Amino acid sequence: MPLRWPDRRPRRLALEGLLTAVVSQVTAVLVLGAWSRERLAQPLDGRLDVVLHASFVRSMQLTGWYSAGPHLGAPNGQDLVDFPLGPDHLHLVALRLLAELPVSSIAIVNLYYLASFGVIAGVTHLTLRSLGSDALPAAAGSVLYAFVPYHFLHGPGHLFLSMYVAIPLAVLIAVWVADGRLTWRGARWRWVAAGVCVVVIGSASGYYAVFGAICVVSAATVGAVRNRGARTLVVGVATAAAIALVLVANVTPTLLHRAADGENIEVAQRTPAENDLYGLRLATLVVPEDTHRLPALARLGVDVNDVPFAGERGSYLGVVGVLGLMALLAACFAGLGDVKVPPVLGTLAAVALVMVLVGARGGGGFLIALAGFTNIRAWGRTSLVIALLALAALSLLATAASRRFGIRAVAPALAVLVVVGLLDQVPRHPFPGRAAIAANVEAERRLVSEMEAALPAGAMVYQLPYHRFPEAGPRRDMIDYDLLRPYVLGSGRLRWSYGGLKGRSADWQELWAAQALPVQVRAVAAAGFSALWVDRRSYGDEADGLLGQLTGLTGMPPRLSDDGMLAWYDLRAARERTVAELGPDAEEVGRAVTSIPRTVWKEGFAPVSGPPPGPRVVDDGALLELRPARDPQQAAVLILSVDVSAGTTVEVATHQGSWRSSGSGRQQGRLPVQLGEEPTAVRVALGGTKDIVMTVTPVDAAALRLLPEPAP
Repeated sequence: MPLRWPDRRPRRLALEGLLTAVVSQVTAVLVLGAWSRERLAQPLDGRLDVVLHASFVRSMQLTGWYSAGPHLGAPNGQDLVDFPLGPDHLHLVALRLLAELPVSSIAIVNLYYLASFGVIAGVTHLTLRSLGSDALPAAAGSVLYAFVPYHFLHGPGHLFLSMYVAIPLAVLIAVWVADGRLTWRGARWRWVAAGVCVVVIGSASGYYAVFGAICVVSAATVGAVRNRGARTLVVGVATAAAIALVLVANVTPTLLHRAADGENIEVAQRTPAENDLYGLRLATLVVPEDTHRLPALARLGVDVNDVPFAGERGSYLGVVGVLGLMALLAACFAGLGDVKVPPVLGTLAAVALVMVLVGARGGGGFLIALAGFTNIRAWGRTSLVIALLALAALSLLATAASRRFGIRAVAPALAVLVVVGLLDQVPRHPFPGRAAIAANVEAERRLVSEMEAALPAGAMVYQLPYHRFPEAGPRRDMIDYDLLRPYVLGSGRLRWSYGGLKGRSADWQELWAAQALPVQVRAVAAAGFSALWVDRRSYGDEADGLLGQLTGLTGMPPRLSDDGMLAWYDLRAARERTVAELGPDAEEVGRAVTSIPRTVWKEGFAPVSGPPPGPRVVDDGALLELRPARDPQQAAVLILSVDVSAGTTVEVATHQGSWRSSGSGRQQGRLPVQLGEEPTAVRVALGGTKDIVMTVTPVDAAALRLLPEPAP
């Protein structure tokens, strides 16, 4: 039996969606001023994770995929399987296809962000038409939804969140379920379409997958109550389960890696407190952002966000969206009385109410976090779902008005709403400071080109300061992921130290960054690094002193970028001196510097923010396992540091030996461990306390030649 299309002609619907997408796309290009190849080659925005996404694309260009980067985390390389990007596979595949274009990785990030405006508008138009809207009301709502403030305030820095195409698809399926359009004997085309939607929703963001499942289940509950039968609820729960299965399938590689090597307690760890911090503040739905083009409204936005723990921005629905929210509230109250509310509008109103209750601070999202599901922490992003529901309600009301009074009477009002809505929603300056960002990028690009010309292919560059990856936050004027920029801007000839995943042995720099600068430079020289890269923005007033010290250690003057913010040193002469000093053991010691034993934190260890090497809260009976980094037999040493109070004892033991604290105050020690093919268990026993803050750093024994003796 062939697939049957819906009542409306598919070609006409496709043309409508395409036209809406084109209008939105052209508007976005004009608003963002991205109409030339030169403008696309420069970052639209310098905030958040723009450079991180560009590095994913750069790895795709150089290696074929984002997860394995031999040019980062030198010399061990970067492995992102611990970094939970599985829920974003749809975006990663799209970026992989775009990576074939003969443009820079930054340009591809910009193109993807720009394309999100057209794609979202087109898909939303088809969704609103399927919900029952006529063409013009659907087009108006779709364009406004593509330009909600959320889209600009997350921007290319949250690239995958900005392509929120999963939200209209989730609302579409939710309404289908509530209205009983997804039945076991229903139209095959609708089941196929629902299947495609489920795959997209489960592959386009962990956030949107969870939001989508909540939409479907809440709509199914409404439908079950309305129809007085459980069949609708069963279909809704099954659909939500299908979304969950797709989500789990996407993160399976990460789950298998954790099962084999243990959970990485340093990466993407969330707490219930963060869930409440990033919850939805209801006032932000109706108060403009501080980027509003009208100064008086912008000041109002500043006042609303001038509070402790303001959370994320971008929740404002826009003045048109606020009107739609009022319509949804009216539908909720009307549904409680004797007023008959159209089924679709009633479903939208109920789902909106659920999303408000789930997303609000202290609401359902926080309760979900208390139950242990903390990975979804920014529940304020439910504002994006609420915005669509509000605009869909207005679109349906405009459709009802046009059918009663004629489209000619309603069209001018729709045009006014779109113009006013866009002026209200689009920030005065979407991404300020682009000229300065472009100048900095060009200065860095020229410095990287100079390095590539001076150093041999494959040379390793050690980057200062040491900055943990990922999600370490800014360091003075250096924002997170700035150290990825030379990799993004380069040709791929060099290998960079930044990018090894924290909490894993790839992040070998943690130990050496805690040492005095002469020890650190000597260690990286022994490890085979050919150059040093210094980002002065992270050192403030200490930068000049650091450069002077490095000049003395390397015997070479710094080579500065045009803006003076970046510098690099040729380390090859210092490397030759270090090798000569180490004698015949130089190669073994050099390998030992970066051969950190693999550590699996089994139980009783929790990360604590602080300078490297990372301290951890250690419980009595805590257990970790050590595995060789390279050879099947590796001689290792555990470097231990702990502040012990009077009456407290700490013992760290393996089956080969143990170390025990003596007295009180700062205690430092070293515990030799011979690693073999089987994991070596290390157990911590505490006396006089339940937990203690402690630093446990494994290192190859040969690297001890470069480390100072511990203080007695």
